[in-house]
Amino acid sequence: MIRHIVFFRFKKEVDVTGKDFLAKELYQLKGKISQVRSIEVATDVGLKENSYDMVLNTLFSSMEDVEVYALHPDHLAVIGLIKEMCDSAVKIDYETTEE
Repeated sequence: MIRHIVFFRFKKEVDVTGKDFLAKELYQLKGKISQVRSIEVATDVGLKENSYDMVLNTLFSSMEDVEVYALHPDHLAVIGLIKEMCDSAVKIDYETTEE
């Protein structure tokens, strides 16, 4: 299994409505891309200067499935939104025995 986690830092002008919209779009990827085994989208509650604003936490069966996801048109559309709305995004992919 592969855990794929992405942290997002929004541009200052993005309001709550925009953040909620991106969260919804991210969450809907599970229903659009069959390789996504599970998905969680959450916003930061710590609100520290070094915090990111939102996290996407997804689970895949393999790195091959992550690559299919990465190139899927619905995922690419959400990446377009992320580029418009976020100052930065960082990710990690790691192996896990979690199911």
